[in-house]
Amino acid sequence: MKTIVQTSRRLFVCLFLISIYFVSSTATASLYESLAPKKVTFGSRAMTYVDVGEGTPIIFIHGWSSHKRYWKEQIEAFSDTNRVIAYEWRGMGDSNGGEEPYEFSELIEDLRLFIDSLNLKQKPILVGHSLGGLQVMHFASMYPDVPAAIISVDAPGRDNLVTGRVMYWAMSATYALTSFLSDYNANSLQVPFNRFFFYSSEFIENNESFIDSWEEQFKSNSVDSLINAFRAMTFRIRTEKPVNGVPALFVMGSEDRFISQKQTEDYGSLFPGSQFEIISGAGHMSSEEQPDYFNRLLHSFIGKTLSNQTTNKLVRVMDVSEE
Repeated sequence: MKTIVQTSRRLFVCLFLISIYFVSSTATASLYESLAPKKVTFGSRAMTYVDVGEGTPIIFIHGWSSHKRYWKEQIEAFSDTNRVIAYEWRGMGDSNGGEEPYEFSELIEDLRLFIDSLNLKQKPILVGHSLGGLQVMHFASMYPDVPAAIISVDAPGRDNLVTGRVMYWAMSATYALTSFLSDYNANSLQVPFNRFFFYSSEFIENNESFIDSWEEQFKSNSVDSLINAFRAMTFRIRTEKPVNGVPALFVMGSEDRFISQKQTEDYGSLFPGSQFEIISGAGHMSSEEQPDYFNRLLHSFIGKTLSNQTTNKLVRVMDVSEE
């Protein structure tokens, strides 16, 4: 009888420890998945986002053909200390509004409306990747009193416009020739091209399942939304105006095949006193390839930036209805 009791106790303890481990590991792994997406509307457009945590707000802006899940690692890393927000701009992810051609300046105004809708009490830190990085730079140029700081990651430089337009015309021609295909199948033809430009060779080789998931996500995009977003990026008006008083961090991967160090430094020159960091071995998706190192850069930069600010109050501009 004593043996049976001891065995039962051991079994109970084992099951209890296993359940604790399972619950804790599941909670850690599924933080992003557990977030209920929110939606804010501007006229006929609806933008989807996630919003979690408290403290100084950080708004994460993904790049072309991506969505809010791109920032999953950052959402999980910063939500304990900050209010973390990641939204999907027009035509990307679950947000609409990208079906018809639009100008790059409209993306900037979308960001302004989105920030106004959040009813923030503090100035937000804006973090953008690639086309999202362009948005935060242009936004800071137009509204320098709004962001507490900006972080631009792997953003195409000012001298990348001609190359970008050639790529846009080539992409448009490819999609025109395959218009008889579904969006999914037409996008499949772009995958090898994007694989080469987006990720480093080492990352592709060592993260097969991740790359497979990314390819499926890319192929699920609307062709019209992809073309219109790329057009907006490549036919934008170049930013020439220096931006004073906005702390800035510029980050790029050393193996980025789409942009050069010269381009990144060129944009950095518009933000006096800006910081420049290269993530060794990473490609165009540097913050996704090496999230831990990228997160340490952000922690360090944000800590230094906010400690040097005497005030971080944001004046609300307007009201926007939220669903």
